[in-house]
Amino acid sequence: MKAHSRASLISSAIRPSQAIEEVLSSGLVTGHAYSVTAIRNINLHSGLLSLFRTHKLRLIRLRNPWGSGEWNGAWSDKSEEWKKVSRREREKLGVTVNDDGEFWMSWDDFCSHFTDITLCRRVNTHLLSTQKTWKEESAFSAWMQHSNPVKDRSGGCPNNKATYLHNPQFCFDVTLDQDNVLISLEQEDRRTQRTAGGGENLPIGFFVFKVEMNRKYRLHCTPMRVTSSTYINSRSVLVHTELSKGRYVILPTTFHPGLTGSFLLRVYTDRASHLRELTQDAPQPSCMSFMVGSPRVVTTITVHAASGLSIPGGSRDPAVYATIHCEGKKVTSRTVKGQNPEFDLKAVFYRKREKRPIIAQVWLSRWTRDTLLGTVSVPCATGESNQTSVLRLQRKDVTSAGYIMVETSSSSDLMAL
Repeated sequence: MKAHSRASLISSAIRPSQAIEEVLSSGLVTGHAYSVTAIRNINLHSGLLSLFRTHKLRLIRLRNPWGSGEWNGAWSDKSEEWKKVSRREREKLGVTVNDDGEFWMSWDDFCSHFTDITLCRRVNTHLLSTQKTWKEESAFSAWMQHSNPVKDRSGGCPNNKATYLHNPQFCFDVTLDQDNVLISLEQEDRRTQRTAGGGENLPIGFFVFKVEMNRKYRLHCTPMRVTSSTYINSRSVLVHTELSKGRYVILPTTFHPGLTGSFLLRVYTDRASHLRELTQDAPQPSCMSFMVGSPRVVTTITVHAASGLSIPGGSRDPAVYATIHCEGKKVTSRTVKGQNPEFDLKAVFYRKREKRPIIAQVWLSRWTRDTLLGTVSVPCATGESNQTSVLRLQRKDVTSAGYIMVETSSSSDLMAL
């Protein structure tokens, strides 16, 4: 419905098992590209209490490219099901009994009969448009060789474990709880180089990782991958995916290391994603470092989940969130409902005083004022990685405020994480 409301071009088909364009007993034809011309939610009324009770039904309208030959099941032109719909709504939907190739069917029937669907999204990002469909962010960069491994930006695909993360890295944010994301990687047109013995497209692709909510520096170890493209020697590769709220890093690469070339990276989301390239490996010493000190330890901490929370008022479906505090910095998770919430909150801190505690807290979200449900100091010994602990939350007014599960890694090498 979202794609259709944005004037996307949608078609569906039934994959043929034997003969192409075989007319099935349902009236549908295999190997056809049926156009999706409408999608609706309608109210069904039945019985004496029809004025008070309604049942919502999802319908989809399709058109046979032949201009004739229609679906003959439920919600077809002459089916009994239309008696459950008022005459006014039938007229509004444009229901006819002509064999014009256009017909309605329920969403459940559509999913059980059709095997393939194709969406061609029309991307509208014009500033003066009243119907903008996507927020576009773009960045130009290049795969470049360098004698210094730290500055090399041509690491190749994940098969090259030692150099893979040397490629350019780009960070973007998803600010909605769930957002549709289009990612496009396009390499320069190399046809002008054919006279010099080149001119062939590079095999290119990219990977997308979910990273810490507050990451500002380059990755030095591979985090959780959420999606990726295939590698292909094409001018462009495109991935459409749905991502949850958080921060992500895109790693565009060539298949082989040492290849060079320019590229354009574009990210399309419903809200601005603030795409930017990560250029620094770690915080740089400043002119004030001799007074305030330089970072000595890098630590990542993940608050996975909480359990057994003590909720004031005894709410069975509380809205809660977690926070992590370290040396004056705070990172906040999304709000989750339930007494056993899963936060998946990950943060990275470059610490100047590693003996100072890192504090994790769980809060109850309220309209007026949020309530602290519990707090705990998280141990983060330098040199330990992927340490998982279940810690008891503390609160003055209760003996047991609940528990949280955290995972930590800490290193004196600022380029270790």
